[in-house]
Amino acid sequence: MQLSSTVSLLGLLCTVAATLWLTYRQLHSRGLKGEQLGLALNAGGTLPINVCFCTDDTDLRATAVAMRSVLANAATPKRVKFHVVTTPELTQLFKELLGEFLPEAEVQVYSNDKMLKRISSLVTYRASSNVRRELASVFNFAPFFLPDFLLGRSLQQDMHRLILLDTDTVMLGDVGTLHDLGLRGKAVAAVRSCRQRIDTFIDFDVLRLLVKPGTLKLRPTDCIASRSVMVIDVPRWRSENISGKISNWLVRYRDQPLGEDLWTKSLTVPPLTLALDRSFHDLGAEWDCMWLGEESLTMTESKELRGLKMTHADLKLLGLTQTRYGEFKPGIHRCAAKSKLLHFGGSLKPWTQPMRQGPENKCAMPAAAPPSPRGWAREGEAEEFLECKELRFVNCSSLWWAYLTDEQDCGLKDFDKEYRLDAFQYKKKPHGTGKTAAEHVASISAATQDAETDGKTEGEQRSTES
Repeated sequence: MQLSSTVSLLGLLCTVAATLWLTYRQLHSRGLKGEQLGLALNAGGTLPINVCFCTDDTDLRATAVAMRSVLANAATPKRVKFHVVTTPELTQLFKELLGEFLPEAEVQVYSNDKMLKRISSLVTYRASSNVRRELASVFNFAPFFLPDFLLGRSLQQDMHRLILLDTDTVMLGDVGTLHDLGLRGKAVAAVRSCRQRIDTFIDFDVLRLLVKPGTLKLRPTDCIASRSVMVIDVPRWRSENISGKISNWLVRYRDQPLGEDLWTKSLTVPPLTLALDRSFHDLGAEWDCMWLGEESLTMTESKELRGLKMTHADLKLLGLTQTRYGEFKPGIHRCAAKSKLLHFGGSLKPWTQPMRQGPENKCAMPAAAPPSPRGWAREGEAEEFLECKELRFVNCSSLWWAYLTDEQDCGLKDFDKEYRLDAFQYKKKPHGTGKTAAEHVASISAATQDAETDGKTEGEQRSTES
């Protein structure tokens, strides 16, 4: 009887497999490829939603917040699979820590030393670029080669689409809408951000010397393609050789004579923009609440804020002042009310300045439900309400901290930067030599207790580093 049941089950499985294979062949025979094929196969909403991050930042709190916000606001969280690209040295540690502190998340960690070295050979830092040297990190460019890290030369049908997020983001919308979005024949969907124009970065006089007239459709006044969130159609990305085009532009920049800069003020926006050459699908304003980490508003944003006709009482309530150039600070971001994605671009990262003194950037209260009953404001913080304008504000950082528990804050801190020189934790066992997540948490607790009785406190050491 048991043998008969087993045979019946195997027969059923074979039938299902054969049906799926025939469906796949029929779709191919109808000429459905790339995006159309993936959407057709996912008609029932069963394919995984692949969300990707590229980072070698040993402070995993940012990555954890991004992941938790994705899961909290996903209509079908069980479909979400996270993929993290990092260094070979950090692979095991990332697996352990994310597994320990985010047990609800399905996470795969990848590394490819050969690929990282190849990217490193393409990346060039020039002092004349007017950007911070750390932005020349290989992991700032790894997203442009994401299919190679995750898939190699193969193509799995359940990974025909990849959603790339920066780690300094908070997802307030349903990530499934990005996965199921029609890209209208484009390889990439991204936000068309007009906060800055492309001629802010690219020297078109130099560009004209490198390409023949009519080769590019790009215009100096074009808006940029933001990479805070990108939806990649893998088959079309590969067929259009987007990674190869980006590589070619990086080589051109690398081989330029000194003093002849094709681009400045950014290392990643220009090569991506040139490679796409205006050919990307715009995700729209609902995914465009960015620069929440900037210290002040731009002139254009300040002008828009004046259009609200704020009173002196409003300005005082929000702690607003004006610079000598007429820019408001701190930042006031009304976009948070309806946005599906918050991006903490800029130097004011919530996790690096947990006890910031003075007025903080303010965000309009999101329409999305907060992840806990306590609401969006942190304990001890007040919501600001502008009565005549029916606007409610909270510290932007509070929207980020809402997705991090105290335990995760402690266990996922930047253990490399904060504890590398700490004799209590790393006397005989250097970082990256097999420490488990449990050992990591225990060492944090022990280091904290020992530091309280030491002549020079650990707090003094950390304040110097940060």
